[in-house]
Amino acid sequence: MEEKELRHNFATNLVKLRNSRGWSQADLGNAINYSFKNVSKWETEETIPSVSVMKEIADCFNVTIDELISDGNVVRSSHKKQNRFIITLLASVFPYALGLILFFVLLTLQLSSAYYSFIGAGIVSAIVFITLSAIWYKKWVLCSGIIYLIWSISLLVIFILDFYYFWIILIIASVMSLLTFGLFKIYFTRHTHKN
Repeated sequence: MEEKELRHNFATNLVKLRNSRGWSQADLGNAINYSFKNVSKWETEETIPSVSVMKEIADCFNVTIDELISDGNVVRSSHKKQNRFIITLLASVFPYALGLILFFVLLTLQLSSAYYSFIGAGIVSAIVFITLSAIWYKKWVLCSGIIYLIWSISLLVIFILDFYYFWIILIIASVMSLLTFGLFKIYFTRHTHKN
């Protein structure tokens, strides 16, 4: 891609993204700590920002640098990512809504194990979050989902054992969480160096 085409694509996409948010050039400049004059120069194809500034702009609009300089519809891509976030959030909260309904049903039946509905909801919510994270997001989000599942299962075990092994289970859950985080860090460090 020639520099002229690169500048044109970047300027066009920047204007589209800025307008999709209803921002002025000054609003965008404030969001990334640059003056509106810089934004104006980028949009009129007079200059093009450095890669680090492009990264800030891409992060600001929830797109990649590739999408920012491509000739595709960058606004649709931005909305698609936003929709994915909303779907993940709703899908992860939905089990808690069902858990709340189940809790009140079990409570009206005067069952002492009504609180298990929330713990079960936490486990289901974690599994949904992990699944959607594996499909749509960076692997660090997946790591947090796995840690969320570990703690949800730990709470279930604590309630089943009536708090008898409370500290042991918390220590095991903490160690498993740290191991999960460490393994993800090692994997991504190696994966980054290979590329």
